[in-house]
Amino acid sequence: MGSECVAAALKAFGHHYDGEVAYSCPVCGDPKLVYRRVDHDDTAYVVPSSYACRCEIEAEKHSERKKAERKVEELKARAYRGSGVAKELTKLGLDDLDDGLREAAELVLNGLLDEGRSGDGITLSCRSDKGRRLFGYAVVNALCEAGMDVSYVCIQAFLRAIKLTYNDPDGRESESSLLMDKLNASVLVIDGLGTCRSSSWLLGILDELVSGARRAGMKLIATTPLELGSLKRWMTDGDGYIDGLLDRLLQRSPFVSVESIDYEGVERVCSIEKLAKAFRQQI
Repeated sequence: MGSECVAAALKAFGHHYDGEVAYSCPVCGDPKLVYRRVDHDDTAYVVPSSYACRCEIEAEKHSERKKAERKVEELKARAYRGSGVAKELTKLGLDDLDDGLREAAELVLNGLLDEGRSGDGITLSCRSDKGRRLFGYAVVNALCEAGMDVSYVCIQAFLRAIKLTYNDPDGRESESSLLMDKLNASVLVIDGLGTCRSSSWLLGILDELVSGARRAGMKLIATTPLELGSLKRWMTDGDGYIDGLLDRLLQRSPFVSVESIDYEGVERVCSIEKLAKAFRQQI
């Protein structure tokens, strides 16, 4: 095809041939389809080339972000399943922790997320109930956002769920299925050791979780309001003693005691200040 034919072909699209013709995106102005002349063996060809404009690139990036966000939401929903954790708590991050708790969380997360490092878990002692729970939520959320499968167990809620299965033997869930569901992940987070009365039944459930996690090669993170001596007594006093349970818990999840701010005290002060302000406004 000669240059006249090339020009004629391009004129069919409403353009005059000047060696290159581009069709642009009407939104961003970037070229989307470009026609170029290529000469080969005394023959001229019209060669079209298509390009992704900024609109398409941004749309693709937006789609990938949404896909990643949905994946994180799915991981969090799976991690907290059956724990009754409020939606807003799944958005907590390390910045919501005080210095001591944040430092402990960063230490654990760095070990679990850094490429090439196996990392250890932690058995964290914190006297503030709210601080302890915030630590657990922030760690679970960070792991899910990094793409890891996590199981979160609030010990009190988990025990209640198991008891409900005893009253519905024909139901879809059983003690065994609840345990297996929580052990089907890369990391197990157990919150609230020592927050309920110890018994042989409770310790048996806890041993199933801890031993199952160790057998499956899961990383184990646990929290408690008790110091090490009190935690040991909670696990060994009475007829509920299970040999080696504490050792299995602390294996690669060393005991760390962290002082945090008095979250409960701060909330009480804020509540009193709000009530006083409301009272003054009414006068």
